[in-house]
Amino acid sequence: MTQTHTVADEVQELTWAVVDDLATEEQMRRLEELLLDDTEARNIYVTCMQMHADLHFLLGGHRARLPEIIEKAIEASKQSGARKPAPLPVVDLPPISAQFPDVFA
Repeated sequence: MTQTHTVADEVQELTWAVVDDLATEEQMRRLEELLLDDTEARNIYVTCMQMHADLHFLLGGHRARLPEIIEKAIEASKQSGARKPAPLPVVDLPPISAQFPDVFA
């Protein structure tokens, strides 16, 4: 359980670094490694990104933009013409207000 908690903390820290456009290439590689190897890590990542998007929408009133490092990776992938699997899973979650109704009441 301690190891899982440590992984959860690391995934959150790396995810917020990505969201804030502060993630280094090494941090991006580590996050990708964690996401590929661990279902719980993927769930934590998706929850964090959903929270980021929901808060951006609620507070800013417009569509959330992707972190710059993700946009660069997508652009580089398009330019190289490489057909690679998506590096991150895409999961449709309910809005964060539905997940935490007491907070958004």
